[in-house]
Amino acid sequence: MIIRKLNVLNTRFLVLVYVVSFCVVPTISYAMLQRNNRFIEASVSKATLIEPQDLTFSSIEITEPGVYLLANDLIFAPATPQPAIHIKTGGVQLDLNKRNVVQATPTPGVAGIFVDPDLTGIQIRNGFVLQFTSTGIVFNEGDSFFSLQDLILKGCALSALDFAGTSTTKSISSGIITRVSATESATGSGAVSVFNCSYVDNVLMSEVHANKCGNQNQNITIFNFENATECQFLGSNLIDNHGETLTCFNFESCEDLLFTGIRAVNNSSLGSGGDFLGFNLTGNCKSNIFNLCLILNNFAINGNFVGVNVDENCGGNIFFQPRIIENEGNALTGACFLGSGSPSNNFNNILAKGFILRNRSLTDDCFGVVVSRSDSGLLKKNNIAYNTAEFGVAAGIFFESGTGGDEWGIKQCEVFKNLGMDDANSYGILIETGTQNVFIQNVAFQNGTILANQLNGIPAGSQEQVDSTNLNSVTAPWTNLAVVS
Repeated sequence: MIIRKLNVLNTRFLVLVYVVSFCVVPTISYAMLQRNNRFIEASVSKATLIEPQDLTFSSIEITEPGVYLLANDLIFAPATPQPAIHIKTGGVQLDLNKRNVVQATPTPGVAGIFVDPDLTGIQIRNGFVLQFTSTGIVFNEGDSFFSLQDLILKGCALSALDFAGTSTTKSISSGIITRVSATESATGSGAVSVFNCSYVDNVLMSEVHANKCGNQNQNITIFNFENATECQFLGSNLIDNHGETLTCFNFESCEDLLFTGIRAVNNSSLGSGGDFLGFNLTGNCKSNIFNLCLILNNFAINGNFVGVNVDENCGGNIFFQPRIIENEGNALTGACFLGSGSPSNNFNNILAKGFILRNRSLTDDCFGVVVSRSDSGLLKKNNIAYNTAEFGVAAGIFFESGTGGDEWGIKQCEVFKNLGMDDANSYGILIETGTQNVFIQNVAFQNGTILANQLNGIPAGSQEQVDSTNLNSVTAPWTNLAVVS
């Protein structure tokens, strides 16, 4: 390999960082980004041209700040695990110049680009990272003020991108990731994540995509977030990804995240008993907003499907205008709020203006929304319709037997034509257990032909108390409506 200086004077490297200020309004504009930009400048006097030979057998190490330009494809053929490019200092702008960084040997544990811990001002852009037996790009604990843009990460066996923070004091912070795509990655064995983000904060991700990742013999998570705070994620597509089990987005102990315009389309879990999860919130996830997210035409071929799962110890999360449409699984749930204990540790979650439509269970029950030992939530202005269970029960909204939910508000929802295996198993709103819940101005119609099944557990058109404390309405000028024909 030849590294030589280009005669380019007064080159400056700018790393753009958006300092996230979380707000409850689920929108963001680039004008707002411009008003909140912060810059770090790494001043260099010359750019450095990297000219690999036909084969490169050991890491290219970057040990000085500067601008680096890849002149030729980097064909990496190591005999031992090591990264193709190893960044050891801050203030580095690495321009791949539309070239390939590719592994040419089967040596295991090889990464494409590796960034050492505690570095500031790293920019990587404009190229292809291909066929690595470990991870495409790795950032480590304490890295900050970074930028990734215009990258294709293809065929990386373990993951495409790994942010390996280790604690709140050693997080990866203050960066922008834009126009980055992973394809045909996370194909190794075992449980893998295409994008893994541990202990990250104040990171903006825009147009980060995954396509044709995974394989049918592994448990795959497309985006895995653990202990992430104050991050924003905009306009991303997850298309044609497959695994034995598949989770599109997994969140564990995350807080103050904003996700807008996410599309998960035509993904599938293929294994025997292999479940599919769209958005999975576990382990103390709080105050996160998911806006205008689409889960369309996904399949759990031999397992169960859940579009949105909010688990124990999760509270204050908002799903605004979700679209969960035309998905299939053995058993199917559009959105599930699942807690434990008394009072429940699943609380104050909101699902509003959603469309849960035309989903189908193949061998078991099909529910639009399930509430199970969850308290003080809100379902408002949701449209839940045409969901079917060919061999089980179908219900638009279901408060589960023995657990149910307390102190929920269910307001102005339209629940219609949810059809089970027969009329006796077709319900609009089905309340088996729950207390102190209020139902206001909901409409249920043609969920089978049995009038009592339209609003089962809460009577239509009255203010009677049901199960001692479930109220049909409090002060509304009209209450709930059940219609069969």
